[in-house]
Amino acid sequence: MKILVDSNVLISALLYPNSVPAKALYHAADNHELILTDHNVSEVRRIVKEKFSDKHADVESFLTE
Repeated sequence: MKILVDSNVLISALLYPNSVPAKALYHAADNHELILTDHNVSEVRRIVKEKFSDKHADVESFLTE
């Protein structure tokens, strides 16, 4: 199954790796095909850069994987 991941889920999972959104994302990634649009990725980058600048490098690392 293909799953489109919402930007809010991505941000929550990246910032809080033990959260419910993170567990859901990891489960989905292990069992399904994740779909990330250019818009979602751009939005995640923008929000993290603006509001969580200390996590910017971690997010970039995650998104490039």
